[in-house]
Amino acid sequence: MSRKYTGPEKVAIFLMALGEEAAAKILGQMEDREIQTVGNYMSALADVDMTVLDQVTKEFYTAIESGTGGLGIPGLDFLK
Repeated sequence: MSRKYTGPEKVAIFLMALGEEAAAKILGQMEDREIQTVGNYMSALADVDMTVLDQVTKEFYTAIESGTGGLGIPGLDFLK
């Protein structure tokens, strides 16, 4: 990644990569404040480079494989 993204930015990027239906399922398990924060980042990060999407997705799967997932949603602890 060309710059370091914050946890909420990574969540936004990851949800954009997932697509609307899968993202809605994850957002449905989050608190209103978290949804608003992530939504704000999704709007701000509308034009994310494909290499960044790929890197964030790989980071997510690495976290799942290593068992470091969390945040109440399996696998999203890496996004802190």
